[in-house]
Amino acid sequence: MSVLQEIQATKKPLSIIYITHEHADHFLGLEVFKAYPTSRILANSNVVDRINKVYQEKADKWKGTLGSAATSHTVAIKHSVLSNAA
Repeated sequence: MSVLQEIQATKKPLSIIYITHEHADHFLGLEVFKAYPTSRILANSNVVDRINKVYQEKADKWKGTLGSAATSHTVAIKHSVLSNAA
């Protein structure tokens, strides 16, 4: 079962997808979440910057491995603003 199928099985809304770091398995393939058009994809600005630096390299690597099954769409990741307030 895919992550998307597991989330759909809960029958709960998906409001936020938070990307914690720039590993390809965290940001490639996000287009599957178009099933939740109102969900927001967030990451802190450092993570977004690192993703932007490695995105094409990672996408090319996985296209070479997965062929046509690899992701082909870039999904916007919004910068999150987190507070250190307790």
